[in-house]
Amino acid sequence: MKRINHKLVFLLTILFALVLMILVVKLLIGKNNFSNEPINYNNNFINAEINGSINDTIDTNNQELMKLIDEYNKSEISHLQSKSVTFAIMGTDERASEISRSDILMVVKYDPVSKKINIVSIPRDTRVEIPGVKTDKINHAYAFGGAELSMNTLENLFGITIDYYVKFSFESFKKIIDDFGGVTVNAEKDFEYEGYVTVPKGENVLNGNEALFYVRYRNDASGDMGRIERQQEVVQALSKTIHSYDKEVALPLLFHAYSEDIETSLAFTDMLAFYKLINMEDNLEFNTNTLKTEPARIDKIWYEIINEGDLERIIKLLRE
Repeated sequence: MKRINHKLVFLLTILFALVLMILVVKLLIGKNNFSNEPINYNNNFINAEINGSINDTIDTNNQELMKLIDEYNKSEISHLQSKSVTFAIMGTDERASEISRSDILMVVKYDPVSKKINIVSIPRDTRVEIPGVKTDKINHAYAFGGAELSMNTLENLFGITIDYYVKFSFESFKKIIDDFGGVTVNAEKDFEYEGYVTVPKGENVLNGNEALFYVRYRNDASGDMGRIERQQEVVQALSKTIHSYDKEVALPLLFHAYSEDIETSLAFTDMLAFYKLINMEDNLEFNTNTLKTEPARIDKIWYEIINEGDLERIIKLLRE
């Protein structure tokens, strides 16, 4: 368990997160306390070209930016400070020619009383019961029934209720990272593709394409466990980048991501309220976990089989 500066907690914005930005968008407390009506900002702002200069984007429609800041300043957070929330983060490998699966899967619980944030990553090939379907790899739940069935599968596995979800495609993941100017990682070795070093050993600032390659790389002995570690690293790196911007810069970029790049069960006003809350918190405990599994071949298919003892540990962590 590591203590971190509260700025790192903004990883809950993204995910998304891969997680990035996905996490704040997801970590909304108290779904019955907010209106789910969308904010009707005009199309000039929503359709602003964020991929160019950040300053140009902000200057495009200062009036709409002021509306965002006004919403932020009016956000009420008192009722968020006593209720924990649990949610799912899904990164999908969407392609026009294939059925999508959730390649990145996390459960996050935030407790504002104990000031703890627990993130649990689940290997994508984990063999589980998919409710109403069959026993299969957990990432197939999204292919069978989208975000809702993925949430139900996680709830069934851990015996918990998940309040919200954030789902992002890998194209969205790349775009979010590019919009915020890249992420800084510390690669433990050279990561190569077809004989070329894509991410060299040491500290690197990665663009969206490079970051996606980094988190999806699995051609070494660490396999999915290595992927999960790098996913968590990129999520934290993105959180630092996002939190380094003033809210006048961060809020329109977050709104653009919310409007264009992710699918979530939260209203944007919810995200603003939580964003405000975490900026007031100090000494938050940030805990990353990975459900332990072992590879096994069943009916000619390779799965990751859950370690029952570790499953009990994760269940206790998510229920406490």
